[in-house]
Amino acid sequence: MKVRVTVLSQRGKCSQGHRVGDSWVIGDKTEGGICFSAFCSLLPWVQMLRFDGKTAWEVEVPCPDWVNPVVFRLEKVKE
Repeated sequence: MKVRVTVLSQRGKCSQGHRVGDSWVIGDKTEGGICFSAFCSLLPWVQMLRFDGKTAWEVEVPCPDWVNPVVFRLEKVKE
């Protein structure tokens, strides 16, 4: 299963240039462009969703930059 990662919100100035609406699909391979720090925060959630894990809420994950936070929404991609 693949997971779509979309920038939901962004405050301040993201040093990597992520903007609201940016989107990537992650499956067996990743698409380029997600900064490494954000990817490390996203990875446990991406893996859970890729292997059909479920939550009672929408998965929204902030990057570790608490001064200029970017929040990502993760959702399963139906193939």
